[in-house]
Amino acid sequence: MPLQSSKVLRQLYLGSSYFPLIVKRCPELEDVAARPLGDVIRRIENLEAFHASEAGMSMTHWAQVAEALTWRGVSNLMELDLSYNEAIGTEEGFILISSVIQVTSKLKRLHIMRVPMAEAAGKALGEAVALHQQLEELELSPELEEWEDDGIQNSENTQVIEGSITGGPKECPLGCFIASAFLTDHPNQSVRSLAIYTWEGLRWKVLRLGVLSEFLRTTTFLSHFTLAVKYIEDTYLLGCESQNLFEALRANCSIRVLTLELQVDRAASPTGKGLDLGAFNELVEFIKSAKVLEELHLTFLNGKRWECVELNWAAFFRALGSNSTLRILGLAINRNCSFAISDPVRRAMTDWLQTTFLEDLMLAIEAGGEWRHLLRSLRKNTRLERLSVPGRILEDHMTFRELMALSHINSTLKTVHITGGSTDNGQRKAAIEELFRCKARQQSYLAELRAVLGTSAWTSPTCGRVFLCGTPMAGKTALAHCALQLGTPWYTQVFKKFLPRTQGIEIHVLKNDATMQVSLWDLGGQDIFRALQQYLFPKLNKACVFAFVFSLYDRHRNQLKQNLEEEFKDEFLYWLKFITSNSEVTGFNLPTVMVVLTHKDKTEKKTGLREQTRVSNYIQMAEQIVSRLQREFSDVLNIHPTVYCVNARHKDDVRPIVTQIYSTMEDLFTEKLFSVPEACCRMSQYILQWALENEKRPVITHDEFSALCTEAHPALKSLLQNLPAPNRFKALQAIASYLQDAGTIIRLRDSNLLVANPNWLTNVFLGRLIGMGHGFEHSAESNSGTEYPISSDGFLSQFQFNTFVDDHLFQRLQTDRYTGFDHMTLQSVLESLDLCYKVSGINGESQFFVPTLVKVESNSQLQWNWAAADKELSVYMGLRIRCKDPRRTFLSTGFFPKFQITLWRSMKNEAGFIYNCKYNLISILHDCHDVIVENSADGNFFDVMIRSTKSREMVWMFVKQHILEKLFAFCASAEGSPGVSLVVDILRTECVKQRTPCAQRKDQSVSREELKEKLKQSIRIAGEDMNSITKNLYHHTWEKKSGTTLDSECEAAIDLLSPEDIVEVQEWLRLQADNLIKKSKMWQEVVEEINVTRQILGSVDLLREFPRGPTMEDRTAGGGFRELGRLEGMIQEVGADVKKVLVKVDEISSNIEVIMKDISTFKNVQKSTHHNVLQLIKDVDRSSGVWGSTQQLPCRPYFTHDDATMGHRITAAINIGTPLVLHFHCENIDGMHVVRDQRGFDLTVEKKNCDKLRIIARSSLKALWCLMKLGIHVSTSLGVLVPDLPISENHHLTLATMSMSSLLDIIQPQSMSQTVVDPKKHEKAWEYLQEHLRDKLHNKISDYFSLYPVVYKRTNSITHAYAWLCIECRESAIKDNKICRK
Repeated sequence: MPLQSSKVLRQLYLGSSYFPLIVKRCPELEDVAARPLGDVIRRIENLEAFHASEAGMSMTHWAQVAEALTWRGVSNLMELDLSYNEAIGTEEGFILISSVIQVTSKLKRLHIMRVPMAEAAGKALGEAVALHQQLEELELSPELEEWEDDGIQNSENTQVIEGSITGGPKECPLGCFIASAFLTDHPNQSVRSLAIYTWEGLRWKVLRLGVLSEFLRTTTFLSHFTLAVKYIEDTYLLGCESQNLFEALRANCSIRVLTLELQVDRAASPTGKGLDLGAFNELVEFIKSAKVLEELHLTFLNGKRWECVELNWAAFFRALGSNSTLRILGLAINRNCSFAISDPVRRAMTDWLQTTFLEDLMLAIEAGGEWRHLLRSLRKNTRLERLSVPGRILEDHMTFRELMALSHINSTLKTVHITGGSTDNGQRKAAIEELFRCKARQQSYLAELRAVLGTSAWTSPTCGRVFLCGTPMAGKTALAHCALQLGTPWYTQVFKKFLPRTQGIEIHVLKNDATMQVSLWDLGGQDIFRALQQYLFPKLNKACVFAFVFSLYDRHRNQLKQNLEEEFKDEFLYWLKFITSNSEVTGFNLPTVMVVLTHKDKTEKKTGLREQTRVSNYIQMAEQIVSRLQREFSDVLNIHPTVYCVNARHKDDVRPIVTQIYSTMEDLFTEKLFSVPEACCRMSQYILQWALENEKRPVITHDEFSALCTEAHPALKSLLQNLPAPNRFKALQAIASYLQDAGTIIRLRDSNLLVANPNWLTNVFLGRLIGMGHGFEHSAESNSGTEYPISSDGFLSQFQFNTFVDDHLFQRLQTDRYTGFDHMTLQSVLESLDLCYKVSGINGESQFFVPTLVKVESNSQLQWNWAAADKELSVYMGLRIRCKDPRRTFLSTGFFPKFQITLWRSMKNEAGFIYNCKYNLISILHDCHDVIVENSADGNFFDVMIRSTKSREMVWMFVKQHILEKLFAFCASAEGSPGVSLVVDILRTECVKQRTPCAQRKDQSVSREELKEKLKQSIRIAGEDMNSITKNLYHHTWEKKSGTTLDSECEAAIDLLSPEDIVEVQEWLRLQADNLIKKSKMWQEVVEEINVTRQILGSVDLLREFPRGPTMEDRTAGGGFRELGRLEGMIQEVGADVKKVLVKVDEISSNIEVIMKDISTFKNVQKSTHHNVLQLIKDVDRSSGVWGSTQQLPCRPYFTHDDATMGHRITAAINIGTPLVLHFHCENIDGMHVVRDQRGFDLTVEKKNCDKLRIIARSSLKALWCLMKLGIHVSTSLGVLVPDLPISENHHLTLATMSMSSLLDIIQPQSMSQTVVDPKKHEKAWEYLQEHLRDKLHNKISDYFSLYPVVYKRTNSITHAYAWLCIECRESAIKDNKICRK
């Protein structure tokens, strides 16, 4: 029987569907569904953990469970989780919970999350906890949806009685629990971890936090405390409530781990207010004075800006800097929490980050471009080991580079965790992970060296490399030989008239002494060797110099090159892209590139004076191209501005180049990343010298390497001889790892061999091998007449491979007297470098996949891995992988072949995968996912084509996990192209279905960013007409492809995009809905303000017309507040509808249509209210005393101070003797706005005009407030015109975020009590301004204010109406035929 084995069962996990529930992780209880749950639990004798989170238990089920858990008496239960079971949240349910607690004397962890709790329930639970002295961990979150505290209206009227939990008609359940459990005569003293979570519906008052604060102030046993306040109503955690909480935490001396989360949902509480200044200051003092606090997690998130004075965040970060006990900090803040990085905050954060004692920092703040400064300040930190940052910062290239620089430079930092982020940033995440893998390996061998050689002298690395790159026959080899004669005393080879062409990479030692070890790598210029360069090119730019060598002379034609400018630009750009693509992104020490033009002697001999002028022009041309590309690549490469034109065989010409190389290397070595034992540097010098003297012994064994180490340095000899064998082996491995990073040797993976002479590997061995395979070298010795049988898919049989290696390479190496290896050694070298991969063929015969070594002409047709009828397949999907920045990067020839082998190696041991590859082709079959990956002929992109019987979401998940993530990781690694950023586009689905050849589908892809943007645009349009949503959403049109079977068709964007993309669009849509509800709240404020004005004025005729020509239709008499009632009703309905939409957004995974149906309500509201905007504008004007435009004067004035120190900000401070500048807004009917560079008119406040100007200033400011609330004011260019607010550091509050009371605080104190001014006074004030300007300006309004009078044409909303527009708006209105032409 299945239950006979229940004696060994320890944990019971219940599922989340229905009761009786499926049992998880307990296969022996397969008959649980057929038995009452109580019987099942009784059969488990030693049950230690019972988890029923989100099980949906009814009271009946819970009664069965409780009875079963208690029927034996004393229970062995140690963990009980009843979270998210709302039905048990009754008094009876908590009595049962209490009974279980009483009999489970071993219970240590109790979780009761999201279970409703009444006062009696809280008291009963508290009493049970008080009696249980084994409980260590407690989590609860009382849900109080039915609870109201009618007797407590505000914190000012509530008295907190010490030790009491009463104070109103109804007691607080949480307060009841805390008092009963921890504030009795015999309290619980075993709980070490207490977590309290709250959600919607809970309103925190002084009473509740008073009890909680009292407990925190007196407890001496609590070490972990969590308070998470989420989705709370408007009045949460305010004033002395939170202030008392932090005072209590200051007094506590036992809490080591504190988590505080204050979060307000955008829909639930759009007017959340947050912490006040007193509470925040107490928080700062708590952090500053905490002596035992080791871990702190603070989360301040709000859907709308906290309506409080600016918090002193600079003091907050200074407090963090002064705390020396904190080791772990998590900090999440958004800008709505009154957070902005001003200069004082930046300085405080920088000082804190440089000196903090933290070991683990999780930072999630909205810092924008400030992230670069914050990350840079962490470079100097010597304690931080783990850093967590939000994924969105990777979107900025410079911030990403700064993060990479930090990861390189900070030696104590062990990992950087990226939270969130899109698929497109996956490669940058992979780059960071790869960096820390390499860093961990480096730190591992450095630690081993420190343990073994710690007593010897340590120094900075001094190894660098110079790469000569360029076109064939450019003079690179001649330049290398001449440089060697200048820099290497032992180099005595004389120049030959004709030097042999370089095969692969030829390596020389340019300098090898105590100050510098520089190797010179001569890269073969022929195309066939560029794949080899991808394999052996070191992905390090810490100390690398690249010399691009280009010949002005055409040796074949014996003259100057004809298309010199074009050839130079194309070849130079290719190598810049190659260097960028294959250089590791570090954020510092950018790869240095020098430009050398050669064959100057040829041009001087073969050309006359006219040709000499041409040469001079060509040099100037080269300098101009270099200068332009220098700017274009400035953030990734350091291109030296000097262009050298030399005779590569002439020492005097080459000497400045060598001098510049040494100077550059010295500068690069100043960046001291880490120190190494001086003995290792000596070892590097010794190996280089030994390789020169033993040229014919390029490969050595581990024992031979050990012998060389003992010969290299006396300290190494004595240390290695005295070490035990295991320790000696580790020390030798550490030394070899350093020498490989320095480029002195090459270690072969999974082999006991090392290449002591890298030049043999890159030039003699691999250069010849590739050259012969591609027919580069034909001679009698190489059996040029022999054909190399190659299959079209890139495979060689065992016999073919042996023939290829043995007969045409191994024998030649023996002829050249190379020793120390055999055939298996050469095969091991090739496999170690991923140049070939050995597999078993169909008949059991071994085959070798060698796509790079040999030239393959593949014409294979695309084939799926398994035959399936179309009706069985539910999804066809195609993706295109390409470079994100094709202007500066590319995928080199060797990228895809090496990815094939890397992916092959990772999948060969994974169960259920069928993996095959051919030349430029990968095929994968797993779990009904049939995948083809094909590389394009030019290597610029490769396509992923999938067909599957699974859902589209599962297909995306499979591709992301098994292909994209592995691709990104490979690309970021040293084996890939770490400088390339890849992007994933969408391939036309029909191309996948038809398996269209690569050449025909080259232009059949679309960017995901383009699809998302056009989908958003279509949603905006679709919202206006909800009758046919699917048709209105964006469909991408594919054009007919001539010469193929691809016809014109359309595909819906939501069917092409990934689930991640759809979520992004949903978040955008959520933001739109959020903005609508915020706007509706602002409109409601305006409506209420206008209603207040109407009630105050009573019978005063606000609507009386003044003589001013044709006006808007809604300004006719009687229009007044006619439609305000209907508009107010519409606005009140918006909030509930928006909440419904936001709930839908959370529930939906990929179906935008459902959201569209719900958001149609808001579109209709928006559309309807548009017709009422002009009416509302008129009512705003009347209520604030602003009169309409006339032919003589604009109607929307504002004043600024004529004082540079105060800034050009709108003001209502009108005092006698104050110099003011009068301005007018542009009155565009689509959105009034500030006119840039408006001259304005200077005014001086005098006694006779002071009252009138005050009325106009206050009225215009009040009107501006209303219009901004309505969203009519265009927000651009307003930042510098924010009113003078009493804020010390930050002036970023805008009128639209203020209440009317805040606005009145800005206005003159003597007039604050009078919110509405007599209309007659408004009329006199306005008439004064008209007459004053008429006398002073003499019809020069446009000269002073850059505004021009126009008359709008009649529409459904307006008749002819005057307005004053800026020149841009006037021209736009004329173009749109909105105004009458005079």
